Amino acid sequence: MKRVPPPLLVLLGLICMAANHYFFSFPKLVLPPYNTSGLVMFVAGILAGALGVRKFRSVKTNINPLRKPDLLVTDGIYRYSRNPMYLGQVFVIFGVAIYLGTLADIAIAAGCFLVMDLWFIRQEETVMRAAFGERFDDYCAKVRRWI
Repeated sequence: MKRVPPPLLVLLGLICMAANHYFFSFPKLVLPPYNTSGLVMFVAGILAGALGVRKFRSVKTNINPLRKPDLLVTDGIYRYSRNPMYLGQVFVIFGVAIYLGTLADIAIAAGCFLVMDLWFIRQEETVMRAAFGERFDDYCAKVRRWI
């Protein structure tokens, strides 16, 4: 099943946010110094995503969600989140949205989150369930989709 890679969705969201600030003047909802909490979220997103990628690489499994899964990873950061790479991307885009502080930016981030949750992750879970069966169901019962 071919589709847009999830990081491209985040990049498109970030480009839309940049365009909002270049072409439009939306009122700020999150004002300084509170908007700097977005930087913490951004860094947490980079860390979560990097830990997910690092774990996949350490066990030498397929990282591309457009290809068939070849290994069910359940340890490392995957003990806490079934989708740390998606979680990281969502934290990154929400971190930027909070830092920029407008409703338009937060709406873009929320849209990216919904697409990831309802389209990417749900489709991947169907593929994972077909590939790993009861082992995947047991994992889902123990570890939450996000956090």
